[in-house]
Amino acid sequence: SNKEEETEDEKEKEKKVEEEKEGADRKEQTEDDTINDMKRMHSDASVQIKGCTKLRPLAKGRMRRSLIEKGAVQLAVAAMENHPKNESVQYRALWLLSKLFLRTASLAKIDSNHVIGLVRAAIVEHAQSLVVLDKALRVLVALAKHEQCRPCIVADGVEQVKHHSRAAEKDKLVQRLLSRLHRSD
Repeated sequence: SNKEEETEDEKEKEKKVEEEKEGADRKEQTEDDTINDMKRMHSDASVQIKGCTKLRPLAKGRMRRSLIEKGAVQLAVAAMENHPKNESVQYRALWLLSKLFLRTASLAKIDSNHVIGLVRAAIVEHAQSLVVLDKALRVLVALAKHEQCRPCIVADGVEQVKHHSRAAEKDKLVQRLLSRLHRSD
């Protein structure tokens, strides 16, 4: 009887592991479909909004690395480039970038100066949007962890951020950004 129970428990565990694998496969399929849609329909703002929105919650742990390898950073950057006046695209692309750059050790294959320029442009274009400003600051804070990004952030981003910062939460982020820029690693 104990052996039967152990066998049943093992079967349950195996079934659970199999279901988790299937779920991971579905997630990857969704991720790949989303990335392909964003590449194929780069001029469609609604596809870019949906794509950034779908990829953002996946940008953690191992999935973050996978998304970066599959070009999610470049896709978010392209969305910002192709839709500079669309606040919703800017907001969602910046949010995705802030998640992708979080705890990212390397900026390989990323033109961080170009990204910083796009962040600055989003701040200027959408100066009245606190959500765009919030996500822009979060991207700059994440990039400021990397010494090679700091000169460009100082030159291109900080004055715009200071100029457009209004809310207390944004002021905290600005202070965090400034302290990160002025420390030496």
